[in-house]
Amino acid sequence: MKETEPYLKILNNLNEYLKKVNFKEILKNYKIELYKGGNYKPGRDHTAYAYIESIGHDSINEYDLYLKDLLPEIKIDTYRETGVIWSKKHEDYDSEKDEKYALNLHKSIKYRAKLLYNI
Repeated sequence: MKETEPYLKILNNLNEYLKKVNFKEILKNYKIELYKGGNYKPGRDHTAYAYIESIGHDSINEYDLYLKDLLPEIKIDTYRETGVIWSKKHEDYDSEKDEKYALNLHKSIKYRAKLLYNI
């Protein structure tokens, strides 16, 4: 019974919960972007990496499965390379394709959410 209590609380107070949800604000804060970086460790292997990640989903009530589905938490590793020569690792990675993918994913998820949430 304890696992279902948070869900039942939302259902029992649905009108109050829906009045408090500011979907436009949640949608405005939700973003999907490409992040690039690395770790430089003198005398050891260096790491270059890139990943696509969503932000802003933490403002959604964790028990609101509908909004969690509309604006999912996303983390996709797109590039990871380890080696001794730091600058070479970053030169090898062409992020243009990943940047386009992140932008298209961002646009399509927000478009779908607007349609299904009816705003």
